[in-house]
Amino acid sequence: MHDDVGFGIVLGGIGGALEAVATFRRAGRAIGDRREAGRLMQAKELRRALQSALQGAFGSRLRGVVLYGSQARAKATVDSDVDVLVLLDEPVQLGADLDSIIHALYPLQLAVERPIHALPVGYQTFEAAEFSLYRNAKREGVFL
Repeated sequence: MHDDVGFGIVLGGIGGALEAVATFRRAGRAIGDRREAGRLMQAKELRRALQSALQGAFGSRLRGVVLYGSQARAKATVDSDVDVLVLLDEPVQLGADLDSIIHALYPLQLAVERPIHALPVGYQTFEAAEFSLYRNAKREGVFL
């Protein structure tokens, strides 16, 4: 119905991230393998695109983005997923905030052809670090 990049523009107008998606799509087509487009995205570019997409979706509510897991530890393979905590001003509205995250990151997920697992978390809740996930992300994560 819509191409991936056009669909992303309709969903959120996330500028820089969509520009990155378009670049990777063109690279993949030029090589003849869509999977290659995901391989071309370096960690720095991925981080920039994540930050840009989420900033576009949440604006001033976005307090930070924490990349954790194998991507943050620099042990990711081409097929590794991308784990992200999206730190927001509270209160977090789980359903609505997850929907915003999905719409913002879907074009990027298509470009890298691997799952992006992003979880909205209240900034104060994250800072309190009552859950092991948050403690581990604070210790080992990369703040974007």
